[in-house]
Amino acid sequence: MSDKDRALLRKGLCAKCTADDFELFVETCNKTGLDPFMRQIYPVFRPDRKANCDVMQIQVSIDGMRLVAERSGHYAGQVGPFWCGKDGSWKDVWLSDREYPVAAKVGVMRHDFKEVLWAAARFQSYVQTKFDGKPNQMWGKFPDVMIAKCAEALALRKAFPMELSGLYSTEEMSQADNPETANAGKLNVSPDTAPKTKSLETANVQETSPQQPIGADTRVNVERRARAIKALTAMLIDEAGLGLKAAEAADWIKRTVARDDITGMESLTDVEIARCMKTAKDAISKKVA
Repeated sequence: MSDKDRALLRKGLCAKCTADDFELFVETCNKTGLDPFMRQIYPVFRPDRKANCDVMQIQVSIDGMRLVAERSGHYAGQVGPFWCGKDGSWKDVWLSDREYPVAAKVGVMRHDFKEVLWAAARFQSYVQTKFDGKPNQMWGKFPDVMIAKCAEALALRKAFPMELSGLYSTEEMSQADNPETANAGKLNVSPDTAPKTKSLETANVQETSPQQPIGADTRVNVERRARAIKALTAMLIDEAGLGLKAAEAADWIKRTVARDDITGMESLTDVEIARCMKTAKDAISKKVA
């Protein structure tokens, strides 16, 4: 990868990467031969509760996986995809608009294999859901296409383990962003979780700026994060704050951070908590004025 390409990646696709993350991503691109500018491979950042920050994961497109298989010289094509419903009968096209396919399967062939290598993917295992537990727009509109891509990715990785080991497609990893079913549909912003204070000043919590996230995995910063969450809850719920109900607070947070997959305060990143606190503080100042 040229210096020009590295500079473009650093400013664009990899702007959120740390120095080590960036070098890891570039090395993965070089080893797989996939082109990040063609969206064949890219970094994705997801919240990590243990690290209290967003962590980079490398994902590939299904086209990128097909390209790796073709370049191996052993790829001999595919069989399928096929879909089945609850009756377990496999079909070569999914025609139902009333129900989602239960599973899909794809077979991959290699010149040096005697038989087709099959892989099956269950819809329930991979579907990406919204906050209400229903499939999101892509999975709801193209359920057969999305689950077929998951089955194909499974089959390609099984057929080409050396080339594709540890690399997962976007469709496979969609479920990683699903809300937790235990908290689906609501946020943990009930009055019971708020500090028992009559005014915001008694929370006595120092706001953390986006330039200085809480993220370090130390006892002090974990405690500071917990205090920040309590303070934010107080700002939203207490009468001295915005005086919102739990459902209203949930919607307010989702609008503020521009994410629909928030399952609770703990699923917010440190930067998002800081943003919410600043927005809430501004709104409270206007309310008082």
